[in-house]
Amino acid sequence: MKQFILLTFLLTSLSAKEFTFAQAWQKFQEKDFSLKQKEHALSRTKNLKDATSSLYLPSVSFNAEYAHLNDAVSFDIMRLKPISDLEPLLKDLGLSDAPFTTDISKEYIFTSTIDMKWALFTGGRRGAIVDIAKFEVDEATSLKGITKDKLFVELVELYYGVVMLESLEATLGKIESSSLTHYENTQKMLEQGQVAKIEVLSSKVAFNNSKIARKRVSYSLKSAKNALNKALKEIEVTPTSKMFVDRNFKTIDEYLNDTTNNSLAIKAITARQNQAKSNITLKEGSYYPEVFAFGNKFLYKDDSVMMDLVPDWSVGVGLKVDILSMQGRSQRVQASRNLLLEASFLKAELKEDLNILCEKVYNDLLSSYDSYEELEATEELARENYKLREEAFRNGLQTSNDVNDALTLIAEASTARLYSSYKFVKNLAMLLTLSGNLENFKGLK
Repeated sequence: MKQFILLTFLLTSLSAKEFTFAQAWQKFQEKDFSLKQKEHALSRTKNLKDATSSLYLPSVSFNAEYAHLNDAVSFDIMRLKPISDLEPLLKDLGLSDAPFTTDISKEYIFTSTIDMKWALFTGGRRGAIVDIAKFEVDEATSLKGITKDKLFVELVELYYGVVMLESLEATLGKIESSSLTHYENTQKMLEQGQVAKIEVLSSKVAFNNSKIARKRVSYSLKSAKNALNKALKEIEVTPTSKMFVDRNFKTIDEYLNDTTNNSLAIKAITARQNQAKSNITLKEGSYYPEVFAFGNKFLYKDDSVMMDLVPDWSVGVGLKVDILSMQGRSQRVQASRNLLLEASFLKAELKEDLNILCEKVYNDLLSSYDSYEELEATEELARENYKLREEAFRNGLQTSNDVNDALTLIAEASTARLYSSYKFVKNLAMLLTLSGNLENFKGLK
């Protein structure tokens, strides 16, 4: 059994990989499926945008046609002027029964042509389609960035959650060790008749409680590591970046201004606004005429009189005006205007919500920073208090409960301070993603 445990430990150690936060972030982006989906969505919109450039080119097509007629097309020359006026003279000459009819086309007709059409004026519809495609790329870019920001905050919670729990496990391990030492010392003092048995029982309970607290954190750490390993698609991840707390962040007004100007959510809504504006232009363009150039060139035509009369090529300019349309043009224009108003109100509401969220996160950031700074003195006091009470207990001036309470205060102060540092890092990550300042996150440098 011991050999199996040792083998498992060695395999885990060999497969463990050290990751700074910056390395973990790079790995997370490479492995996350939701981000890949957004990348392909962005690539799709870019391809569609590139495709709109062909709208300014002429369309050229090859056409081949075969037609079978119920009979050959014939023509009586006597029906032509002025030959028809000579019919009485032909009768006098005895030529009235002469064959004056000729086939000008066979029963079947086969032709092949190259046709060209080039839009010269579309009433702004062509430019509107190009603009819509461009703004769709802008929206897809923003949506990808939003997904990236969500993943960043998620990784901060996972990565620094492991860092915080590792520190907390080590701290509670020291508390447990101190509790054990106190318990053992109490036992010795009982054997020497210096303390009552209740003092030993009290120290034993305190030791058991410290062991339970440390194990609870160990289980939480194991779950947190499993979540981080799964996120990075690794067997065992060892974080090497340290928790940090510093005052190098901007004022609330600066973050609010950055949120308004740099927020990806606002940029996505702005892109939708622009799409709606271009869509209005597109729908209004249906009221304008379409002007186009056209050309035609025969590649092959049957050897017949009729086809000989058809010119080999032709070019020209055409005009198309929809007098009556079944598309409901006015209603579609109004619907596009309603879409623009929807996007405008949504943008205004989003700005308010983001400002409220930004202020809340900023206040949480300040709170966690203040707590971390203020708890430093509390933690130092708790440690000094423990030393004094432990010394007083040895001299018979304090009870075991007093020593245990002092150890509990250390555990509480250390836990609170570590949790405050974790909240600081998490709130800072949220604030930087909201304001578009992700590159300023200390863990990425």
